[in-house]
Amino acid sequence: MAWIKNRDRLHEAALSSVKAIAKRKDLTSKIGISQRPPGSGQAIISSIPRSTKDLAAWRGESDFQAFWYQYHKNTSEVALNLQARMVFNELEMSRVEILGSNAYPGAKKNITEYLELKSISTDDEKSSNYLALCANLWLKKTQGFKLNTNSKKLVEMFEEKYNLKNIESLEKDFSESLNDQKLFERISIKLLKRLKLIKGSDQSNDDIDDDPIDPPGSTNEIEQEDIEDESTESGDSDSDTTIENLDIEMDDLVQEATSASDGHQ
Repeated sequence: MAWIKNRDRLHEAALSSVKAIAKRKDLTSKIGISQRPPGSGQAIISSIPRSTKDLAAWRGESDFQAFWYQYHKNTSEVALNLQARMVFNELEMSRVEILGSNAYPGAKKNITEYLELKSISTDDEKSSNYLALCANLWLKKTQGFKLNTNSKKLVEMFEEKYNLKNIESLEKDFSESLNDQKLFERISIKLLKRLKLIKGSDQSNDDIDDDPIDPPGSTNEIEQEDIEDESTESGDSDSDTTIENLDIEMDDLVQEATSASDGHQ
């Protein structure tokens, strides 16, 4: 019973942090598999890990959703095929994660650990998820993120395959457009062309819709739609998580939420 109560408190603290950072008191939440990008108006937070060594990655899952709601705006949508859309979405995810990590330095480690777990589990090079994640990690590398081992390997293979090692001009364009979403989207189209996901002649002003809509093609919706919700867990565990450690982590989360609501960075 104590474990369940502490797990509920951690979930509530994580949601409070997301709402405070995003400045969205109307956000709802549920326990489940998070979507990239997040669905409209909802934060999906996975079950609390039973090992304290996994808490940073778990918190990164909350952080990326908070940063999405804080920094992303719905804009006119560019017509893209499915694979190009997934990479386009992940580049935007990477943008908001970079901005959020710059504003909240403690989140950078959480985001990095979260993406490392995704790197470990994403090993099918023919998968659209694989290419999208590589694009996300590549952009972070260009912005000075210190990636973990498996994330680094994905970036190295990505750069080698698409000859991305000496493109300082494109990297500079991305860097200078981080705070301008519409400009960033245009730079992202340049990368999609370099990856041969779209043809230059296919893109024009006529391809842009007038009405802003939520970006489709969530990486999790497309390739993980059959994964069951992990909202229940066995009461037995051989993990190294203790009630005392959880209390420390909960205090940290609550402090982050309070600091964010007060405008502290």
